[in-house]
Amino acid sequence: MPKRKRKNKLFLRTALYISVASFLFLLVLSIIFYPSLFKKKTLITPVVKNSKTEELTLSKLLVSNDIEFVAIDLASDYFNVKLKDGETIYISLKKDVQAQISSLQVILKQLTISGKRFNLIDFRFDKPVIKYTN
Repeated sequence: MPKRKRKNKLFLRTALYISVASFLFLLVLSIIFYPSLFKKKTLITPVVKNSKTEELTLSKLLVSNDIEFVAIDLASDYFNVKLKDGETIYISLKKDVQAQISSLQVILKQLTISGKRFNLIDFRFDKPVIKYTN
């Protein structure tokens, strides 16, 4: 065999060994440091949420905190709660609902004591937003 062919064959064999060894090395590293790559991934979408269960939970929370309401509607990322006197409350789904209901109870008591009337209380922001009636 000519000398040049032997060098090419040796070079190809060495390149193949190096590429296979580096592939195996990277595979072992990925198994050690990234086990989540090989776990089965579950997709969670907002559509999967059971809105009736969430509405029932919210209604139980409202009743247990003595907040009288007429209707609960689910929007994209918040609940629209209508109170008995026509006021509207927006309860965010991105935050703890129990904490929002507790805050609502305190706000309603404060507004009743001060004699102020409101149209809307919005919990979708960092701090609740209250829109008063004129």
